[in-house]
Amino acid sequence: MLPYAEDIRDLDAIMEAAGYGTKDKVHEEPAIVDTLSKEEKGSAKLLIKNLSIDFNSRNFENPTI
Repeated sequence: MLPYAEDIRDLDAIMEAAGYGTKDKVHEEPAIVDTLSKEEKGSAKLLIKNLSIDFNSRNFENPTI
């Protein structure tokens, strides 16, 4: 879904209004994904794969009927 034109904002202007100058660097913590081992990433992928279901709208009743 694409945003409407009025929803697009200038990030630099928002950062300056919040008190961050263009020269200031925002310190970001490394993402947790970057700290995981290959085995942990594989385990997480397997978990997500097993939590997924094959969706078929015919398997669910319409509550308004």
